[in-house]
Amino acid sequence: MKKILCLCFIMFIITGCGKNKNQEWQNEMKKHATVYYEEYMKNVSGQLQNDISIEAFKNVNKNVGQKFDLKKLSSCKDSSYVTITVDSKTRKITNYTYHLDCK
Repeated sequence: MKKILCLCFIMFIITGCGKNKNQEWQNEMKKHATVYYEEYMKNVSGQLQNDISIEAFKNVNKNVGQKFDLKKLSSCKDSSYVTITVDSKTRKITNYTYHLDCK
């Protein structure tokens, strides 16, 4: 009985930790994607959905001198991205959809 309880407790901890890490990655992607959109994409008309990848953040860091802190996303592949949906009138972000490949 103790072994079952112990096993259940360990599974609960492992499962809970995974969800927290995924939320952390999503929060970082949202933070960086919002800045990226505001700085580099907001005035581009016509697009209501935009994909912004970790690779895009790295390119801006390298070529423009922006300093996106990507330490929290270091276990994610550069191809990981977030799709942002933009309101056609206000040009504000209304939704984030995450496509993360992280370990």
